[in-house]
Amino acid sequence: MTSIELTERPARSAETRMPVSASAATTAVQSVNTPLAIVDRIEHFAMSSVGALERREPMDQADFNSFLPDEQSGVHVFFMPSVKEITEKSPKWSNLRSTLDLRYDVPWFWFEYLKWNFNGFYTGKAKTVGNDGGIKHTASARYLVKQIHNMPVNTELPVGFDFSWDFLAFHSIWYSKTKARQPSLVLLCFDLAGGEDPGRERSGQGTLLGEYKQHITDSVTNKALQNPFEIHTLMLRQLLRIIDKTVWNFRKPLKALEEEIRPENEKAREPKKSRKEKIAVKQKKTELYYYLLGLLRHVTHGIETITAAVSSVERMEKDCRKFVLPLDGQADPRVTESTSEELPCCVLQLRNLRMRAESNEKRLTRQLRQVFHQVDLENVAISQLILEEMQDNDQELTRFLTRLTVIFLPPTFTAGFFGMNSFEFQYTRVWIYFVVTAPMIAFCLGLGIWLARFAYKVLQDETAREKR
Repeated sequence: MTSIELTERPARSAETRMPVSASAATTAVQSVNTPLAIVDRIEHFAMSSVGALERREPMDQADFNSFLPDEQSGVHVFFMPSVKEITEKSPKWSNLRSTLDLRYDVPWFWFEYLKWNFNGFYTGKAKTVGNDGGIKHTASARYLVKQIHNMPVNTELPVGFDFSWDFLAFHSIWYSKTKARQPSLVLLCFDLAGGEDPGRERSGQGTLLGEYKQHITDSVTNKALQNPFEIHTLMLRQLLRIIDKTVWNFRKPLKALEEEIRPENEKAREPKKSRKEKIAVKQKKTELYYYLLGLLRHVTHGIETITAAVSSVERMEKDCRKFVLPLDGQADPRVTESTSEELPCCVLQLRNLRMRAESNEKRLTRQLRQVFHQVDLENVAISQLILEEMQDNDQELTRFLTRLTVIFLPPTFTAGFFGMNSFEFQYTRVWIYFVVTAPMIAFCLGLGIWLARFAYKVLQDETAREKR
């Protein structure tokens, strides 16, 4: 296990991968924010005579201002610029905000900072228009998703991920069928534009537009005209696919992490002969700890966004239940019933995905706690090794001093003994000193060698008995 890469990819921004290292707070994320690409034209899709969506000529601001939603029939889908681009200072869309407010009943907070950073919301309202009992329903839905991209095929550590925040916003205007007009539906899709080049590396906003275009063109039919919630259920189907893929993408790396951290697979359990090896093991464990900490943060963000989506869809479901009664008699009951049944199913699926995400969070927390204890044990092992090294050094010093004592103590004792006042030596009898000292030194050395061999033999016998 070596250094691990963890990269966060903010929506529509370039990112730089950074290797994870304990010394640099291994979950560090570096991103380079780039200006939002200005969308020059609004893409327009409309229902054809054969009941399928087809691409129409893109619109600039003047064309879009001349489009009157209350005078249209059929289904019209527009892929709008980002909410951040629709400002008074925008070179292309300076007056678009007032048009959306007056003609499309887009909520006032749609373009505010609070809405842009909202995890999710839904708002809807219905009113009677005209003298023939026509109904107009407007609805706004906002979702925020944190996705995983570039899922590695190899599940062995180290594992690198790319994350992105994806902003999805939809606003619909639905008119019921009356004697004077045909039903109509206008869907405005925000924050999805940004390019769909299939050759590019996957990025959150790079292919989100392409995915939703394909989903809308494949799924939207004249059935969407029967009630105002059918189009939102179609958007929810794609949203559920994205969330489901993101949640289940954690399965393989989680399993790889659990296999890596499992104690019986730890080579670190084998005794290390050097402090350097133990420090290297500690360094790897510390890197893994910070990696898990960063991964846990992303899982928590995912749970937060799923919870917000659950609240939004629950509110949509309540709005649908309120709308069923005035809708009866004006539309096919089976269509209304199927939509009413699908919305609770979407809520249930989101709750189930949240349970899976919470399970991932618990598993990561458990692994994080285990790695923390492993790092703590490595610290204890290093401290123990340092103490053993100090003890070995003390023993070597003691042995050295003992040998010096064995060599010099007999001559010193002999000199002191014969130096007492009861003895007199002439210079011609100095040889007596050496005759007495040499046997004493030999005796002490022999006794020390015998004791050392005896202790070694006892140690061997004990080791042999333990092996049996």
